[in-house]
Amino acid sequence: MPCQKIELAAETKLIIFYRNKGSIWIDFVKHEIDLGVVYIIPKWHFYYMEVEQTDFHIVSIDEVELDTLSKYILYRTKYKNTPIESIVAIDVFQTQLAVRNDSLFIRNVMPQYLLSDGIAYLKSCPRVMQTYVELVGDFLSYIHTQGYVYANISMAQYAAINGNSERTINRACLMLFGLTAKQIVRYHMVNRSIYMIVSSFDTINEISSMLGFNDISNFSRFVKSTVGVSPTEIRYNFLTA
Repeated sequence: MPCQKIELAAETKLIIFYRNKGSIWIDFVKHEIDLGVVYIIPKWHFYYMEVEQTDFHIVSIDEVELDTLSKYILYRTKYKNTPIESIVAIDVFQTQLAVRNDSLFIRNVMPQYLLSDGIAYLKSCPRVMQTYVELVGDFLSYIHTQGYVYANISMAQYAAINGNSERTINRACLMLFGLTAKQIVRYHMVNRSIYMIVSSFDTINEISSMLGFNDISNFSRFVKSTVGVSPTEIRYNFLTA
């Protein structure tokens, strides 16, 4: 079906399919969703839906007061025939650990509210967990400040700036998300790559250079080894969808 509505999620979105089954495309991968599934769409992800918006409950997490978060499930969980008003929040970390191996879930690596005042929401967690949250949040901010240029992202450099060892940073990432720091970098790089491939008028070769790859062949291998299709195929499939 042709892309009728493409949006870049300006904020983190909570989407609940509470009336109908439907399809949602996230970063141009189609997912069939059952009745009552809750989805998080992080920033920087394209998405569109094949049915009317009125069939969904959509909330920007950044617009929700922290004391009202108990009304929502923060991560993908199935609640068939359950009124949204009766849904109760699950502990952030328990839920992350529960869904991190779910292949249908598009990982929300450090949602925005954990990077800002939302850290106060975690005050009931053990101190070590709060430390890990702050450490991973700083690590993701470092990735952003490097402009997603692959060659500029150095674990050794970040460890020296941060004052923690690479092993500690990896332990924090694994504790929160079941991913190593390098895997998180790869995740962000692939998402940034897809965003640029689809949304810009630059050639694949130009995008490869902007992201810090030595040549287009390395860039193509990097993308294909992660998502299974090459940059050229991504652009072609999107334009002909």
